[in-house]
Amino acid sequence: MDKANPPGRNRRLWTWVLGISLALNLLFIGAVGGAVLRHMGADGPERAKGPNAGAHKYATPFVRALPREARRDLRRALRDEMRGQGLPDRAARREMQQRMMDILRADAFDKAAAEALFEAQLSAAKRVESTARRVWLETVAEMSVAQRQAVAARLEKGLAQKRPRDRTMR
Repeated sequence: MDKANPPGRNRRLWTWVLGISLALNLLFIGAVGGAVLRHMGADGPERAKGPNAGAHKYATPFVRALPREARRDLRRALRDEMRGQGLPDRAARREMQQRMMDILRADAFDKAAAEALFEAQLSAAKRVESTARRVWLETVAEMSVAQRQAVAARLEKGLAQKRPRDRTMR
């Protein structure tokens, strides 16, 4: 028997080599899969759902053009102002969606109930949009000319970048 390479040691070495090879292959497949999904326009779960699924496309460039601190302050101010306005939270929105599914599954379609749910969602969306617009305008109004010009330059650059096509309405 060869004392330099005992049979048990050789087997353990190959087990490690194959395990590391498998891990590297899985990492590579995950990286490629993530890149493919990103370039196919997968915007993430929150953007593809809800009553305002496409609304982010109108406001997002304006928010992204703000400096990082201003975006953070805008989100904080919006969250603080919206907290007291009785807007539906995530659980309430899910409940509304479940009610719509119940309406759709019922033997007789209750058009009035479905419309009432849509109206409640629209009302909430309008309040959010109105508050966000006011807070954004107040933020920009407090900026110097140079800061506003920098925002305009970032907005122009952001709008010039090619974005993936919207695939939510197929």
